[in-house]
Amino acid sequence: MGQQGIKRGGLPSWAILLIILGGLVAAAGACGVVLLVVAPRRPGPAPTATPLPVIGEWVAYHGQAILVEEIAYPRQINSGIGPTVGWRFVCLKVRYQNRGDGSVRITSSEFEVVTKNGAVYTPQDFFRRLEPALANVELLAGGEAGGWITYEIPAGEELREVRWKPSWPFGPEIYIGVVR
Repeated sequence: MGQQGIKRGGLPSWAILLIILGGLVAAAGACGVVLLVVAPRRPGPAPTATPLPVIGEWVAYHGQAILVEEIAYPRQINSGIGPTVGWRFVCLKVRYQNRGDGSVRITSSEFEVVTKNGAVYTPQDFFRRLEPALANVELLAGGEAGGWITYEIPAGEELREVRWKPSWPFGPEIYIGVVR
């Protein structure tokens, strides 16, 4: 009982699989489809991440270069203006060079700070900034400008990185680590 109608022998399963694969390749070739065979990756050293540039290192992109020289945490700015209650000022001293052939517009709005919890903060308005502030100007070829950019972040937050988003040419966000 039970084993009637089962034929013993025949092709092994690997041969059946090979026939099916051959049929798929032939069908794909007839339709003009290119099959890509992916080989397993050979063992080797794991890729290493490129470390972020940090405060005090020049970062260049398309003929522009920036240097975040210093981070300051002043209690007051502009003759006694203090931060909003529960917040604190964070100020970046930035130098900007135009190493390209043409002029480039620079603005403090190209810079943001990111805290360790991932919150992103943009620069403060005209009246709430440390002087001399980074000027929003057109910088001629070979020119350099510098100044402070002021932010307000919650009092308990710590900075993780500075984010530079060049406005021309529109490029990638470039991250500058606060510490390694």
